[in-house]
Amino acid sequence: MTETNKDKSTPLILAIDTTSSRASMAISRGQNLIAELGIIGNERRSTNLLSEIDWLLTRTGITINDIAVFGVLVGPGSFTGLRVGLATIKGFAHALNRPIISMKSTEVIARTCGVSAITCVLLDAHRNEVFLQLFTVDNSGQPTELSELTIAELSELTIAKIDQVFPIVYEYQKSENLSGVVFAGDGVELYEQQLLKFASDNKILAEKAKVLTTNRLGWILHKRVAFLAPEVALYAQEKFSQGQTLTASELSAYYVRPAEAEIKLQLGLIGKKKADL
Repeated sequence: MTETNKDKSTPLILAIDTTSSRASMAISRGQNLIAELGIIGNERRSTNLLSEIDWLLTRTGITINDIAVFGVLVGPGSFTGLRVGLATIKGFAHALNRPIISMKSTEVIARTCGVSAITCVLLDAHRNEVFLQLFTVDNSGQPTELSELTIAELSELTIAKIDQVFPIVYEYQKSENLSGVVFAGDGVELYEQQLLKFASDNKILAEKAKVLTTNRLGWILHKRVAFLAPEVALYAQEKFSQGQTLTASELSAYYVRPAEAEIKLQLGLIGKKKADL
């Protein structure tokens, strides 16, 4: 697919997402999505990313020099994936002197769910944990954070465990008289049955749909978007028009916790000299 609308009043944006095993990239101009590529699997991400970007550019007849702005997800997500993705974008932006639009994974996921008084994004953090963040999404599709992103223990998602996370959301929903709460992210898929059971046990209407069709209190389990880069590319257009840009030197990953290797290093489990062993 080649670009047919070459309106130079809006920039060409290349966006990538390497935060999970579903890596993706996309090119947009204005609100037109020109091309996208999704890749499932973490194998050789560091060696394949540049060739995949080159393939996408070649397919559209666009060169890297044509890209005016770079968009990227900064986390939370895979430590290795984030480092590879951010290093690639930093390299392009520095070499070409281009601005960068960065955004959190949770923010973009909330935006894909549409208008909502409260959207609860849950991302699998492994170790029986999830990344949790609450948003409200207005009529223009703009997500606003309602809480700082935290790690919540959800080892078995029994009522006792889930009491650490969801009753707060439910009490807020009732106190504000909200018709529904949207749950989104791969953590919802991972713990879907437990979430539905919790809702049933607490007499909460739960539906696997994008919107509620009644005025009763309820929880909506939103279907996961397959690849996020197209959403990043389109959202980056809005952020660029608002001047929300970074330079290559300002770009950094959004880590909620240190990498496992860093923890082991701090504990002295790795990095010792042979003489110390």
